[in-house]
Amino acid sequence: MEFFAEMRIVMVGKTGVGKSELGNSLLGYKHFQPHALAGSSTSLCKYGTRMLKDGRKVVVVDTPGTFDTRKSDWKTTPEIIRCMELSSPGPHVFLFVVRIGRYTKEEQDAIDSLRAFFGEHILSYVVVVFTCKDVLVHEHMTLDQFIASNTELGTLLSNCNCRYAAISNWDHEIDRNKDVEAIFDLIQCTIQNNEGDYYTLDINDY
Repeated sequence: MEFFAEMRIVMVGKTGVGKSELGNSLLGYKHFQPHALAGSSTSLCKYGTRMLKDGRKVVVVDTPGTFDTRKSDWKTTPEIIRCMELSSPGPHVFLFVVRIGRYTKEEQDAIDSLRAFFGEHILSYVVVVFTCKDVLVHEHMTLDQFIASNTELGTLLSNCNCRYAAISNWDHEIDRNKDVEAIFDLIQCTIQNNEGDYYTLDINDY
C-alpha cells in the first residue's frame, strides 16, 4: 500500500455520538473535550495533530454536531466553512460517526444534510466509524448483524463502497490502538483509491 505523508480528517455526525472521544483516540492523547464533560457539544470546530512513527502527519478536525439537524443553518454554515479551513487545502476523508445502538432518523437526516451541502461526490471521501463497539458484546450481536438490522444504514454503507470500521473509545488501550490502526489503514486505502486527491469546496459560494 502506498503511504501518503499527511492524512487530513474531518469528523461529522450528530451530537453525542462520540466524535470527540474518537478524535482523542486517533490523536493518541486527550485533546478534544467530550460532550458529557462539556455540558453541550463542541461549540466550535477544533483540530489536533499527531505525527505517526512512520513520519505521517495526522490532522483531525472535530465538528460541533455540524450536521445535527436540530441546529439552524445560519449557525452551522460558518462552522462548516471553518472545518474546511482547518483541514486546508481540503480533507482526505470525512469520518461519519455513528453510535452503535439504534440508527435513528436524526442520523439519516445528518447524512442527507452532508450530501446536500457538499454534493453527492462527497461519498467518495466518507468512511463510517461506529463507536461503542463494546455494546455489541452485551447484545450478543456482530457488527454485520447490527448493520443488517437497518436498511437505510446498509444503503449508506453501500454508497460509501462499504468503508466502515468500529471502535470502543473506552476499551483497553491495546484493543483501542488496534481499532485506531484499522481506521488509519482504511483511511489510507480511501486516499489511495482517490489517487491522493482530497475534497475541495468553494467557500465563496457560502
